[in-house]
Amino acid sequence: MSPVARVAGLRGARRFSEYRAVVTGISDRLLTARLRELEVEGLIERHVRPTTPVTISYTPSAAGLRLIEVLQPLVEWDAAFGHDVARPTG
Repeated sequence: MSPVARVAGLRGARRFSEYRAVVTGISDRLLTARLRELEVEGLIERHVRPTTPVTISYTPSAAGLRLIEVLQPLVEWDAAFGHDVARPTG
């Protein structure tokens, strides 16, 4: 399953480490940049709790939840048939 499809399946508050476990093959720095982009685009909301250490979680916004709804059939298709689709090489 593609990283986009895996992330689309995540709902509710998630910490960075949960995203890192799902989205493999990119650096923590790049994942942080992508989460910031999603926040700027209004698809996720960042929540900071003043604990020691600081706890940061991300939740889908209303727009993000709607996007998840739209992508869910693609996620399900990918789970069922994605392994059969030819992948580009090289």
